[in-house]
Amino acid sequence: YFPLVLVTDIRGKSNIRSSDVSTNTLEFSDGKSSLIEAQITIKNPIYGSLSSLSYLPWSHIAEPYKEQNIELSSFKIDKKSLDLLSGNYEFTWSINKQEYTGKKVSFQIDDIGQHDCKLTVSPTDTSDNAASESYTYHFVIMMKYVRREIRSLTTADREKYFKALKKIYSMKDVAGKALYGDRFRSAEVLLLKHLNGAGTSDCDHWHDGPAILTHHVA
Repeated sequence: YFPLVLVTDIRGKSNIRSSDVSTNTLEFSDGKSSLIEAQITIKNPIYGSLSSLSYLPWSHIAEPYKEQNIELSSFKIDKKSLDLLSGNYEFTWSINKQEYTGKKVSFQIDDIGQHDCKLTVSPTDTSDNAASESYTYHFVIMMKYVRREIRSLTTADREKYFKALKKIYSMKDVAGKALYGDRFRSAEVLLLKHLNGAGTSDCDHWHDGPAILTHHVA
């Protein structure tokens, strides 16, 4: 039984949507409100930005266990754009309870799922004669694993994959669970699971129908 490397993006680069314009409404104590529009771009510094999953419901998607670059591309208050390069503003990000400063910063989240984040844009000149409003934009980053075509991997990532595969094929399930935790599955267990679905005498439950996609992706 040989390992199967799934090809999900035959173009060589795996992309997920990572940049979208979304809005917040900022309420003031006097009853007035402002509409905030922000365009935020998230990129993997090695593999680039991600765009092929644009059908997913999240505006911002990033990859766990990998350094990510996040950048504010545009920021509008009531349709009026701020000059982000003027030096008149400072930018404070709160991502996964960690704070970062700058228009473009790097972060890493070692967890999947949804994370509430915010970006505060404040004037650098806080004198009495200067505009003193600070604007906070709230957004969500969804952390998703990225499955890449094996030839598009970096040498380091490819070696990590092969080493992990060697562990799966060389270790018994009990030993693997003792070392790596209950989520470990040996190749022997995966093989038996596959045969129990595909090799039964009544029919092939895994390949003869639409379930082939979900079974093999899982």
